[in-house]
Amino acid sequence: FFCLAEKMQKPSIDAMDEDEAGPTEVNTTKASHLVKVHKDKLTVTYNGKANHPQDVGAVQSNRPFSNKVLIGYFEMTVVNAGAKGNMAIGLGNSMFNNTRQPGLEPGSYGYFADDGRKCSISSRGEPYGAKYGAGDVVGCGLHFGTREIFFTKNGKNLGVAFTDPGHSYYPTVGLHSEGEIVKLNFGDLPFVFPLEEMLREEREKLQATIFRVPLPAA
Repeated sequence: FFCLAEKMQKPSIDAMDEDEAGPTEVNTTKASHLVKVHKDKLTVTYNGKANHPQDVGAVQSNRPFSNKVLIGYFEMTVVNAGAKGNMAIGLGNSMFNNTRQPGLEPGSYGYFADDGRKCSISSRGEPYGAKYGAGDVVGCGLHFGTREIFFTKNGKNLGVAFTDPGHSYYPTVGLHSEGEIVKLNFGDLPFVFPLEEMLREEREKLQATIFRVPLPAA
């Protein structure tokens, strides 16, 4: 059975497999040279000029979502939308290219700030949600039970964006205009989205399913 939340009390990281521990901070060794990761390892500033499509500054978490939870989830607060607000939030695999936005690389998925579209491999993408900018809190979740990726904005679930994501379990964020600043939350602080409520609903669905299973005849 899956644990029901990424932020439930866990054993020490040393006693756990890396895939069980879950993300806690930005992986500074894999961060793009076009961003500054601040001392908290959660705040990220874009330092590039964004003159070219490949001038994206992307970061990933230090670990993928735990394989022992029902729903992996993280949030990003847009501290400053910068000159153009060319940001994206999503998931990527361990081979993700940090000069690209999530959703534009194979094995990655993204929700874009400037037009609200969702992308997976194709740069054209599809309409999905509202645009987002300074002051907004957007989130990305992966439901391991249904194999669905969803995004949130300011506490509202925007619905299923992608299904069957393979092994793209690393929280990933891309920045691509001067002055952009974001801060990530992997669960050390309360989420804006009511994740606990969603987990409770999933628990009730599971219990209802169990009760509907007929008992074998005596």
